[in-house]
Amino acid sequence: MKTSKFFGFWGLNFLAAVVVDFLWHGLIFSGVYGTAAAGTAARMANGKVMPLFWSIFLAELLITLSGSYFLQKSTSPIRDGVIFVGLLLAFFGFLNHGILSTWPPTIIVLDILFGLVLGLVIGFITKWMVKNN
Repeated sequence: MKTSKFFGFWGLNFLAAVVVDFLWHGLIFSGVYGTAAAGTAARMANGKVMPLFWSIFLAELLITLSGSYFLQKSTSPIRDGVIFVGLLLAFFGFLNHGILSTWPPTIIVLDILFGLVLGLVIGFITKWMVKNN
């Protein structure tokens, strides 16, 4: 895949990640995340919303960059997307639980499921992009 097409492909995956993230964290499970993680997130950001927002934004950029790069060469991007992104977000969930004493196990499970859903979406986009290019 040419470099210019790759950046368009990465942008499409990033846009999909933002939409899935908003639906998952903002609409479907907003209550669970809000009550369980809001205090921890506020303490980490010293009560400021912007540093937390930028860290989430940059994490999604890196997740979609790495997913876009590795999955474009995959023979089964849907399966590999679910595995790759699911494991990546499981790592973050367990790391947060290990570092932050108030990080609940419920959030770990939800983050792993979020990784599986996000990996599925990125895998579908990758399959479509590779097939059409």
